[in-house]
Amino acid sequence: VGAMVDVGVPDGLIGSLAIRPWKWVRAYGGAGSNSVSKGWRGGLALIPFGSGPCIAVEYGRYGTGDANGLVRSMAGGQFSGSQLLEKMEYDYANAHAGLEFGGKHFTFFVHGGVSMVRAQLHSAGGTLSNTGTDTVVQVSQDPKLKAFGSSLKVGLIVFLL
Repeated sequence: VGAMVDVGVPDGLIGSLAIRPWKWVRAYGGAGSNSVSKGWRGGLALIPFGSGPCIAVEYGRYGTGDANGLVRSMAGGQFSGSQLLEKMEYDYANAHAGLEFGGKHFTFFVHGGVSMVRAQLHSAGGTLSNTGTDTVVQVSQDPKLKAFGSSLKVGLIVFLL
């Protein structure tokens, strides 16, 4: 049993409880933040040699939060905000390969791979139909988005038992 902390994209910062029933397998679950809202993630990692190469699969979810402040801090004062970012939430699944370094009590890891993110755009109708041109876009319900992209995370595990 151990405590795990990692940071990455789209994971955010996550603290987890890690259980290692055998030297070559680890299950974990925990909670964290993506700087917009709170969320959770669970996963399973296979480490065939106990350290070194690793593969992992994970699923997580972040609840509704306002991402305007985060985008404003990255884009600068010129960004005035968007209705699309007021209610941001998403689910994600990771498939990672990586390397793990350490021994019986400490493990440092770097994982990278691909993530699938599913999100729903809230308030899209008002935002998209107010274009100010002759083109009119009508949105009868909040659209759902699915995207695939690269992902990366780094972390540390301290095994207590």
